[in-house]
Amino acid sequence: MEKKYRPLNRSITIACAIIFLLLSTILSVATYRLFSNAMYRRYQEQMTSIMDYAQTFIDNEDMAVCAKTYVETDKYRETQAAFDNFVDHYSDLHYLYIMKATESGDSLNIRSVCSASTAYEKANTPETILHLGDGAASWYSGEVIKVIEEIQNGNEDVFFVDQSEWGLDYTLARPLTNAAGEHYGVLCVDNSIDAIRNTINRNTRVCIGLILALGALFNIMLVLWMRACVTDPIRQLEASVTAFAASSHGKRDPDELLFTPPEIKINNEVQSLNLAVSKMTTDMKDYAQGLVEAEKTVQELRDSVARDELTHVNLEAAYVKMEQKLDRKIADGVAEFAVVIVDLDDTGDINNKYGYKKGDEYIAGSCLLVCNAFQHSPVYRVGGDEFAVVLEGRDYRDREALVTSLKKDFEQSPSRTMTKQPWLCYSGTIGMSEYLPGRDPSAKYVYTRAVSNMVSTKKEEKGKTQAENVF
Repeated sequence: MEKKYRPLNRSITIACAIIFLLLSTILSVATYRLFSNAMYRRYQEQMTSIMDYAQTFIDNEDMAVCAKTYVETDKYRETQAAFDNFVDHYSDLHYLYIMKATESGDSLNIRSVCSASTAYEKANTPETILHLGDGAASWYSGEVIKVIEEIQNGNEDVFFVDQSEWGLDYTLARPLTNAAGEHYGVLCVDNSIDAIRNTINRNTRVCIGLILALGALFNIMLVLWMRACVTDPIRQLEASVTAFAASSHGKRDPDELLFTPPEIKINNEVQSLNLAVSKMTTDMKDYAQGLVEAEKTVQELRDSVARDELTHVNLEAAYVKMEQKLDRKIADGVAEFAVVIVDLDDTGDINNKYGYKKGDEYIAGSCLLVCNAFQHSPVYRVGGDEFAVVLEGRDYRDREALVTSLKKDFEQSPSRTMTKQPWLCYSGTIGMSEYLPGRDPSAKYVYTRAVSNMVSTKKEEKGKTQAENVF
């Protein structure tokens, strides 16, 4: 059954819509955060300027006495009037006031020292106006009171979110001290969090609206352009190629392979592809013949390098292919094999003392012992004097006996005391490892473990030899 595919036009439209939604979301979040940060920085600068200006009306010595005695002075009333006048003419400001965290003996934790009031509040809600020394336990939570106490006893301006019975405000608080350095209160400037958030949200909505409008316009233009310059020409080319495939199926005569290219005049890669497909049909016969000849050449080369000229066993490249075959069996869950590594012991000495020709005789004779021991398994020369054997089936079941037999063959090789031909005294160290399901993810692990076992055996035998020579 022919698999139905998704039209390219629909895929591009869906992809553009997804990218549009993703980019719009990212830009919207980024815009909101940028506006938030910028707006809060602006309010911080503005509130700091207001506080600096308001502090010019405060006589710290006089205000400290008022905060302690709760008795108004002429200077206090002047400061109160200046604060009131300021909030009347600066509508963006929510509150301007001085308060203090009281000492432990006071029944109230927070008291008002000087609080600005608008003319409207004085005329319409005089009961809400705070006077010197006013306080209530319900103004702030214990957590906010603790923050105010820390600010009053500190030396730095602090911005924080102030939750009180008057609402949620963004507050700048500055500790106030007299000439003696005694902390007597906190000067605060408040702006409504709701007002700040409304400003941020209003500007963000405008920017997001522009992003969505421009993004939608760009998407529409992109889809229309893609249809005119890409998808529609590709659809025409696909129809021509499909018709060519149907008409040429089963044909053996190259003259019958006729391709009718569509009329595509868009001067881009699709038009170039159309010309390339048209030219390809005329070159198909020669191309196929070239592939056949090339395959024959490659096969001949493979056959020439698949065997070692000296030992006539498989080379390392063949072992790599065997590992790939074993890996497929591991993936299918049907693998059962072992790897045997045989490392010849005296190759270097023979080469050095008697020449490489005798060394080759030594390697060939030793390899013959390996092949005789494992007659039903492939043998590979994976190094100058190192061989690997893959055991499956019957040889895998008899692996212990076969390894023991090979060791015996090496041991029974003519000793140097019986012959003056050391290159006929074969010797090798053997290491074997079985595939462990669930532990070995690939045949390479089994090979590496077999090499490790061989190296360990070689070290043990060398140690025994050295111990025998000592005694």
